[in-house]
This record gives sequence, C-alpha cells and structure tokens, in this order.
Amino acid sequence: MSPDPERPTGRPDHLVPYDEVRRVLVIRALPGLGDMLCAGPALRALRRAFPQADMALLGLPGAADVLARSGHPVDRVLPFQGWPGIPEGRGDHGPGPAGSGEPSAEWPSVDLGLAYAGLVALQREQFDLVLQLHGDGSVTNQLALAIGGRYTAGFHAPSLPPPAAGHFFPYPDDLHEIHRQTRLLEQLGLPLDGDHLELTVSSDDRRQARALVGPDRWSSYVCLHPGASRPSRRWPPERFAAVGDAVARRGIAVVLTGSAAEADVTARVAAAMDEPSLDLAGRLTLGPLAALLQQARLAVTNDTGPSHLSVAVHVPSVVVYGGPDPSDPRRWAPLDADRHRAVVPAGPRWPEAVEVLDQVDGLLAGAGRGGDCGHGRGTGGIETGRTV
Repeated sequence: MSPDPERPTGRPDHLVPYDEVRRVLVIRALPGLGDMLCAGPALRALRRAFPQADMALLGLPGAADVLARSGHPVDRVLPFQGWPGIPEGRGDHGPGPAGSGEPSAEWPSVDLGLAYAGLVALQREQFDLVLQLHGDGSVTNQLALAIGGRYTAGFHAPSLPPPAAGHFFPYPDDLHEIHRQTRLLEQLGLPLDGDHLELTVSSDDRRQARALVGPDRWSSYVCLHPGASRPSRRWPPERFAAVGDAVARRGIAVVLTGSAAEADVTARVAAAMDEPSLDLAGRLTLGPLAALLQQARLAVTNDTGPSHLSVAVHVPSVVVYGGPDPSDPRRWAPLDADRHRAVVPAGPRWPEAVEVLDQVDGLLAGAGRGGDCGHGRGTGGIETGRTV
C-alpha cells in the first residue's frame, strides 16, 4: 500500500501505521437493522482509511445483507458464536439490552463450547487491527482482547478504568449512535467520510415491491410501520389507525409494514381503521421493504429499524417516541430534522394522533423535502419536552 500524503497521521500515539494493516476485524454483533445501518458511516470511513485491507465484521445473521447493500464496506461477515455476558449470541434476538454490551440476569448463559470454538477460529485469522464497536465494552472488550490482534481499540465504560492492553477511550454516551461509532475513528486519527446512511435498492427490489402494492397504489401511498422489537415502544395501534384514516381521506393509499412476528400488530391497525389499507406484514424482505419505503410519499414509524431505513433510502418520515419505556431520541432520531420529524411528547406519555398527523401534513405539503438525509444537527434535531 503506497503512502497517501493526504491521510492524517493522527496524534503522536496514533494507533498503527497505515501500511501495517492488512487484516481488520470490527466487532458489532447487535441484532437491530438500525444498529447496523448506524454503523455504516464508521465502516465506510474505515474502508476509506484501509482500502486494500481484508476487512471482516463479527456480526449476527442479517448483517451481511445490510452491508452488501451499503456500499460493501466490509469483505466478510463472520458469525458471532457467543460470549459470556453478551445476550445477542443466543440467537434469540427479542427484547433485551441490545447496544449496551451489558449482561442481564434475564438472559441464559451462552454455549461455552461454541463460544470457545468461535474464539479460536478468530485467533487463527491473525488480525492486525480489532475494533470494538459493540457498545461501552463492559463485556465486549474482553472478547476483543482475547482475539489477539496486533492492535486492539474500542471504548470503555467511563465508570471503569480502561483495559491494561490496547487503545481504549471513554464511551461517548452523550452522542448520537452514528457519531458514537465515528468518534472512535476520530480518536484513532482516521479521517471520516460523512455521517449519511446508505442502502442500495435494485430494480428487482422495486419490481417485487410494486407487484405487492399494485399499480393503482404505487403512484401515491404512505407506509405505516406500527411494530417494534419491544412491545413497550409501540405507539398504540388505534393511534396509527387514526393517522391512517386521515391519510386515506386525503386520497393517499395506506400500506402497513412489519415482520411476520408483527402481523398481529398490523392486523390490529387495519381492524381499527375505517378506511381501507394494504397489510404487507411478513411479506417483505429487506430489499423490497427498502424499495417500498423509497417509493412512498412518507413513512410513519416507531423508533425501530425502518425509521433508519427511511433515512437511508431518502424518504421523509415521522418517528414516534414516548410511552412507558421510551428510547432516547437524542441517540436514535434521524439527524436531518427537516425531512425526518421526531415526535417527542412532554412527560411519560404517548403522543396524541393529532400531534403525529401535524408532522405528516407538513411533510406531505412538501416541507423539508430539500434536506439531505442523514445530515443535520448532532442531537438528532429534537428538543426534549415538546413535539417537533
């Protein structure tokens, strides 16, 4: 690899000379679509820094499909075989402490034999650089160091001292999820490549989506996504239904999306609506879902994977927060607050349907369509304590 004079050398304690990195491993074995999409800018920058390196990601099933549609920032996705204290290794990716790296008594222990075999396989790869992008490292740093790369880097919980080996920095838990990942590269002196999200939609994806929607609806529809991995983060179905009815009465078709496991939720929305809707729960894989969102007038979602997918395919969206177990909009809301509206209620309650519909009407009227998805205010463009 020839030296590039435009690359920064970083601080005097820069992690590793560029030309010494031939094999890279990134650890991010988190289950959510949003978890992988939000890592895209960091992976893109890493690929730019080491264009000739063999780059692998230690991840879960589904990560390969997301990354293959995101500009191929990695060459391989290696299956995560589990690690004590990391619940995602069980293969059951339901509600849990995803993203924190924290163990939970609610999760059974992993198969230690399988975890050990997975570790040995990783050690045999002899990586030059291992990056821990799985959370604050409370548990994951043990795995990162055990892999035995020549250089290892990541974050550590601010309340704990950094590991004795490797290069670890305090976890920036006050940043947006996208910027948490890119901050590690900044700490290592590596150049960034924007904070926008990417996902490619193929002509076949569009063909499949159009066949499901039908030619009559294809020209004008809104997507409603009432599901979420945690039931406590699902805006009530009757409020989704109220928004759906209002949209339908404006002459715009309503399409409901969700996984097969969320079919009961979409069915409840459809049953609560007075106007007709098309329920596609369980009938869309990632590519056709992305194509469906891309063609839509806009999307209304809970804080879940399709909210980030909407950003990646450049469709305006309204994301609903609140309820008994709210996620943090400062961490997860889209960065472009003009094209993507986060509805955040004041206090521990769900927004009313009219609050969400106000944002829907603003977007349908064309407000914010000039924004560039994925770019914007670092706080996610929201203000706590009110609806924006």
